[in-house]
Amino acid sequence: KYKTTGHLIDVYSEEWLCLHRQLFPAGWTAVEKKRDARRQDHLLILYVDRYHDDLFEDMKKIYEPFKYVLGYSGQISPSFIFINLNIKEIFCIGLGRKGSLFTYDLHQHAKYLQGVSNGIDSRHSILGITQNYDQEFLELDFLNIVLTLFNAIEALGDARNERDNYCWNFYDCDFDIKEFLAQPGPDGLYYYEDDNDDDEAKGRSRDDVLRDYSSFKQSDLEIDESFKLIKSFFPKLEDLEIEAY
Repeated sequence: KYKTTGHLIDVYSEEWLCLHRQLFPAGWTAVEKKRDARRQDHLLILYVDRYHDDLFEDMKKIYEPFKYVLGYSGQISPSFIFINLNIKEIFCIGLGRKGSLFTYDLHQHAKYLQGVSNGIDSRHSILGITQNYDQEFLELDFLNIVLTLFNAIEALGDARNERDNYCWNFYDCDFDIKEFLAQPGPDGLYYYEDDNDDDEAKGRSRDDVLRDYSSFKQSDLEIDESFKLIKSFFPKLEDLEIEAY
């Protein structure tokens, strides 16, 4: 069902590999040499669409621990879930406060939350929430798909957070840097829209504005590139979103 909608991808299936040959810089022959029976269909990646209520309910019916990460009270739902069928491990990933990356092992996380709900001191289990993917999980991922997506999602969060440090004027689709620079204040300096709420706002020189604007546009570019890479794994999803909480 969710393969059809594009929410679930089987990245080492024959079908998916054939459709994504652009990911293989060494060429298709090199891919064929590295493939074996263990790699075939061993890795599933699910995009968690928070607006798709049926997906949440279906996943919780299929596997009970999902109820602790999908729509669970007080918990942030991940954006993606990685399922390694060979070793039966499931890892979740998403963006949290200020776009920071978070990852956790589903089973460790569920165990921790079960302890909390039962009034048990499970603080020691919290370590499982932030553990990195181990080598066993990555062993058969010879195309580095897991780390590629991890890095792209982390870069997306970092770039969004960086962009938010710059003035709101730049977000206006009608903003024109040349027009802005042509209208300095009476003191010859420039003031951003955000400065209206700051009694101690200091004017900026032309060079300061140009430097800020260049950094803002660079963050914008990094956001576009990261999102484009992530989206390439899920081409059927026109409304794919990766929200920070």
